[in-house]
Amino acid sequence: MTCNEGSTSLRVLPSPDPSRAILDHILFSIRTFYTPGNFDASTAISRPRFWEDTYLGIYWMKVAAHSQRGSRESRNRGFQILKKSTAGAFNVICHTTSSILLELLSTLAPVNTAASPYVRQGLLAFLHELAREQLSKCHPITLVLENLRSDNSDNDVTIRALGFIVERLHAMLGPLHELSIYGTNRLCETLRRSGDYDAALRVAQGAISAMRAILGPGSLQERYLLRQIEHVYMDQCDWVAAISVCFEVVGQRLDIDYPDPLYHDKCAVLVMEDISKSCEFAGNMEQAIAWLKQAIISGSLVWEQAEAVGHIRDKLKELLEQEHREDEFAYWVEH
Repeated sequence: MTCNEGSTSLRVLPSPDPSRAILDHILFSIRTFYTPGNFDASTAISRPRFWEDTYLGIYWMKVAAHSQRGSRESRNRGFQILKKSTAGAFNVICHTTSSILLELLSTLAPVNTAASPYVRQGLLAFLHELAREQLSKCHPITLVLENLRSDNSDNDVTIRALGFIVERLHAMLGPLHELSIYGTNRLCETLRRSGDYDAALRVAQGAISAMRAILGPGSLQERYLLRQIEHVYMDQCDWVAAISVCFEVVGQRLDIDYPDPLYHDKCAVLVMEDISKSCEFAGNMEQAIAWLKQAIISGSLVWEQAEAVGHIRDKLKELLEQEHREDEFAYWVEH
C-alpha cells in the first residue's frame, strides 16, 4: 500500500516533504507495524494510563504557557502528572497496543508540545530508552522513536505519518473500526493545531457522514468527531457556531437558559468546558459560570483523574472572582 491509496477524503498529506529520509524510514516502520499478522485488530482499544496522563499533563502545560482560564496551577499540575506517568511507565513499551504509534505521533507531536518542547524531547528520550531495553533495535516502535528524536520538530513529518496510518487503517479495517475512528480523531486534532482547518473539517465531516449512514445520528463516535469541528470554530472565534456544535455533543436543548445536558461521559465533560469558554468570549458570563458548575458535577461522575476536576474548579474560581461572586465557590470546593 502506498500513501495515495485509500479514501480520497483522507488525502491530507502535504507536499513536498522537507525530511524525506526520516519520513521514508517512519513510513516503512508504520507499514510493518500495521500489518494484520503483527497486531490484533479484533480487541477493543485500551488506552494505557501513561498516555492519558501524558496527554493531560501536556495540555496543562499549554494552558499555563498561554495564560488561559485556570492557568495559575496548571504548570504545577502538568509537572506532577507527567512525573507520575513516567514513574509507572515501565510496561508502556513492552505491552504494546495497536494505538501506540498514533499516541507517539499525536500526543508528542511538535505542534502539540510547542509550549514545552523540552517535555517532548525528555519523553521521547525516556521512551526510546525503554524501547531499546525491551524491544529489538529494528522493531518498528524503536525505529519510529529514534526518528522522532531527530526530526527537528518537523510537523509535516508527523502529519504525513498520521495521515498514512489513518489511510491504512481505513483500507484494512473500514472507517467504523474503533482503531480507525481513534486515528481519525487524532489526525483531525493535529491538523487543527497545525492551522490546517480545511483539512481537519474535511476529514472529520467525511468520517461523520460514514458513521451516520451506518450508526445513525448521535453515536459516541460521531460526538468525539463533532468536538474536533467545534474546536475549529473556537480557533476561528466563531463562538455562535462553536456553541451550536457543542450542544449537539452534550445533547443540550437550544430553547432553555440553563444547562440540562443529556450526556455526562468524558466527551461531554470536555465539551462543557468548551461551552463555558465560548459563552465567556461571547459575553454571556452567567452561562459561562453555569456550564463550569455543570462540568464539575458531571466530571465527578466519570473522571478517573481527580486533578482533571480540580482544573475545572480552578477555572470556576477565577471566573467567580472576576465577577465578584467569590462566596459561591465554597459550595464547589472538593470535600
